[in-house]
Amino acid sequence: MDDPGVVHTVAINFAHRIALVGNEFTTINGPVDPAKNDGETILTEGGGPRRTEGLGRITSATANTVFDPTGLPNPNAFINGALPENYGVAIVSGRGAGQTRRVTSFAAGRISVARAWDVLPDSSSRYATAVWGLEKALIKGNNLTYNTRGIWLYSTAVQDIDIVDNTLVENGGILVRSFQDVGNNWFSPVLNVRIAGNTLSNTTRRYPSYVSIYFANLDGLASIGTSHIGVEVRRNALTANNPNIDSTRFDTPATKEGYMNFMFVSTSRYEANSTPRLLGTIMQGNTCNHCATAFRLGTGAVGTMLIGNELLNSGGLWSDTAVPNSGESALATWVR
Repeated sequence: MDDPGVVHTVAINFAHRIALVGNEFTTINGPVDPAKNDGETILTEGGGPRRTEGLGRITSATANTVFDPTGLPNPNAFINGALPENYGVAIVSGRGAGQTRRVTSFAAGRISVARAWDVLPDSSSRYATAVWGLEKALIKGNNLTYNTRGIWLYSTAVQDIDIVDNTLVENGGILVRSFQDVGNNWFSPVLNVRIAGNTLSNTTRRYPSYVSIYFANLDGLASIGTSHIGVEVRRNALTANNPNIDSTRFDTPATKEGYMNFMFVSTSRYEANSTPRLLGTIMQGNTCNHCATAFRLGTGAVGTMLIGNELLNSGGLWSDTAVPNSGESALATWVR
């Protein structure tokens, strides 16, 4: 990729059963200007402004259906009048939360799914629908250099993703972001993402080194469900700039150097609630070199496990920061 007009090196949207393995991604005439609000090396963002998400509340369910009398599919989800194979529904709160299924039809408020529910949803349940931005995918053994951002799963529904054994040197980091915008009926669940064995190193103070798992609450309303379930961050080696740089000038607040797991609120208002947003994230066997704080947890993180991580030339192992004006801390954090 030649710099000066670089936008994204590789964009993979609405893809499933895909492998991106053993590639070299660098920038001729680079590195890319770190002040650009762009420059993802590998990006999935669910079509950008052309969203496919929908939200609803279940009134009743059978083994292979759920019913919402006011529910409508997002028209952007259709291809030539039909739903694609990778159109899915996730139960994001209430009974049956955490289950996902492929949608075979959605009409007159009735959603039919390809496989029976393990736990039958009921009137306490809320659901999110979307064409999966990325599903059943492997991103492995790639080398990334001289791009502002690294591997970003950004504001899109994803499930069953392995990001393993990649090397990011003088390059942005790894980010897995979901979001909520109730006014537009949007919520993007993230399920079963594994980030393991990657090497991230920045020493020239150009780009930050980070592995960031976060939920963006765009409306400040009470969270309608759990955004992240089954995220594993294991055996990654991260070297930060010394001293750490403040990347929030050009990037999101979730790209400080180190590892992150929390919710960020984009508005001045905030309605607190007890719904876990990032549930059961496992961060195990990672190293952090020259990190002011290695693991930054915060509002919305519940049941985070920090196990056997190692600090090298670093400050604190972990911190817990509440969203401004909320008073909510991370809950049930387990450190060993």
